[in-house]
Amino acid sequence: MLLIVGNRSVGSRNRKRPRLVLDRGVIEPVAEGKKSYRLRLAPSELTPLLVRELDRLGFLPRILRDSQ
Repeated sequence: MLLIVGNRSVGSRNRKRPRLVLDRGVIEPVAEGKKSYRLRLAPSELTPLLVRELDRLGFLPRILRDSQ
């Protein structure tokens, strides 16, 4: 999954956001020196939200579902 964070046409405050999310371990660069990022599927603050949404959409295997 490719995640685009930030926009060069916006102010400097928005350009700092990728660094904050990178530092928290939520995203990682696609390649060294590139400004394209991907979500890390390692445990992070987004993991519970991602798992819940995948469950809601029916994409989790039965063993991982809350309801069964």
